[in-house]
Amino acid sequence: SYDLEKLGLTYYNHQFPKAADYLADGAFGPLADLAVSCGAITSHCALIGALADTLTQRLKELGMWELYQTVELPLCPVLAEMETEGFLVDRKALAQFGDMLSGRIQTAQKNIFDLAGEEFNINSTQQLGRILFDQLGLPPVKKTKTGYSTNADVLDKLRGSHPIIQEILDYRQLTKLKSTYVDGLGKVIGPDGRIHTCFQNTVTATGRLSSTEPNLQSIPIRTELGAQLRKMFVAPAGRVLVDADYSQIELRLLACMAGDQAMIDGFNSGEDIHRGHGNATTLLARVLLALSQSGEMKLGPVKGGTFRLAIPREAKAVVCIPQEREQELAWMPESFVEIEKVFPMFRLSIDGLKDGMYKLMRGN
Repeated sequence: SYDLEKLGLTYYNHQFPKAADYLADGAFGPLADLAVSCGAITSHCALIGALADTLTQRLKELGMWELYQTVELPLCPVLAEMETEGFLVDRKALAQFGDMLSGRIQTAQKNIFDLAGEEFNINSTQQLGRILFDQLGLPPVKKTKTGYSTNADVLDKLRGSHPIIQEILDYRQLTKLKSTYVDGLGKVIGPDGRIHTCFQNTVTATGRLSSTEPNLQSIPIRTELGAQLRKMFVAPAGRVLVDADYSQIELRLLACMAGDQAMIDGFNSGEDIHRGHGNATTLLARVLLALSQSGEMKLGPVKGGTFRLAIPREAKAVVCIPQEREQELAWMPESFVEIEKVFPMFRLSIDGLKDGMYKLMRGN
């Protein structure tokens, strides 16, 4: 964490006042204790000055001072400009989209009531559980201290057992889109017709940007309605929005560091790297098998249809393989020539992560 209070405790073993002491409404008002608010802000100013020297030395010790100077610091004004510019939103189209969702929510609600034989609070776990498992007689999947569980995993397992399940899933998707995105985004559109989110470059462990207040990165895209919602973000007249991304950058690094010729040839020829023998998934399967058999890393299923490789915490790395390719792990022999290439590469890359991925990326 980069909270001032936590940094002060970490580097100076001293409990500093909280920022809320001077950021809260009325902190400097006529009824406020100015000794508290002024003392807090003064101590934080002194802490920032001390941390400047301490963290500079720490970055140099970690070999990350150049990264800070040449990448992170110059990025700040770019992010500030992006935040100031904002994203233009088609307010009228967003309102129309919300009206459409409201209509579909009412239809789904009516269908649920008809299938249940009575009206009830669909958003109440207790009432929904009573309808599904007591009244309709569906098999309970999971029980909690307060009664039946009706979370997404439970409903997904009950999919196909009764028409009401799909209606409930549709209802939940529609209400989330309406409340979280349509209503939520509508409230933060500025007078200029734009949404001014905050971009954070010190939050994610991978170094990616994160978006807050509001989070524009969480808008769904894999569903038809989610894709329609994203169309509400538009370009000004005479301009267009351009979407660009690295093409499989992590897998390209993996292919290069592992020296896997099949993957390298696949990238050079432009074929789908996720399909065919010797592809990325097959290579990752070999990596997973080798690392899990080494005893220092654990392989197991996780939510979302993937297999996750749990690497020691200090490595800060995770590799995933689609769950439908599980058989590749089951029948694969214990010894592969490729493993001799892949496993040492992974061992080195983990050591490199401890020292900073920046060195690896620069080829140092």
